Amino acid sequence: MSVEQQIIRNGQYTIRVPLKASLDANQVESLVNALQRSYDDGASGLFEVGQTEDRTVVLFYREMSDDLEVIQMNIGMRVITSSDPTEAVVEQLALELALHQDEHPCVEEIVATLRELGAALLDAADHAMVREFMRVDQASPAEGVVESDVAVLVARIEADIALLRKVCVDPMSIKISENIDIEVRHEEDDDRVLVGRTGWGHTVVNYTKEGLVLDVFGHEELAPVHTASIYADDLEPPEEGVEFQRYL
Repeated sequence: MSVEQQIIRNGQYTIRVPLKASLDANQVESLVNALQRSYDDGASGLFEVGQTEDRTVVLFYREMSDDLEVIQMNIGMRVITSSDPTEAVVEQLALELALHQDEHPCVEEIVATLRELGAALLDAADHAMVREFMRVDQASPAEGVVESDVAVLVARIEADIALLRKVCVDPMSIKISENIDIEVRHEEDDDRVLVGRTGWGHTVVNYTKEGLVLDVFGHEELAPVHTASIYADDLEPPEEGVEFQRYL
């Protein structure tokens, strides 16, 4: 059995679980009833059961806000060792469904797969299932990753950053290359972005209502070595119908 997960931009998770076999109408109804009992007992989100050519597929829809508490708890207890907070979400879904897993073999199958996936996320060395979970091909981008995979990955990163801005207390550094990193702050701070370069200090990019402020700091310097301010009027597009004279 495989699991595919996708994070939509507005903070929703869609976890797709194909079953090993195709269920008939009566079996589907039985599965739906078993799953519904977990949701009646407090499971978060929604679920949907569908059918492909050769198997039955269960889709679980969850809001990131519903799982925020358990994600914060796992991060605070250092339970999450991977860089992916979705580990906590998968484990939480498995816990919620496990309440009635003895009532239907497919529910038990789903719970087992979710727990296997949670273990794969916890163990950074288990790349195979994580790749399957993320729908990113092992081949290089030029050979294997299609545009839809890239779009899913971008949406996932954006959602993870949004989550990080909700749960982080202190600014967090994220490396984007060997020497370059960016700093992410809590969402209640402003939207400034700090870009650092090893040995060269950092630059603060701060878009405000009035315009753009750039502060450049040298390595281990407390005061900026250069500051630039650009008013919003200079950044906004010209009004329609207004012509400008070009001077050479």
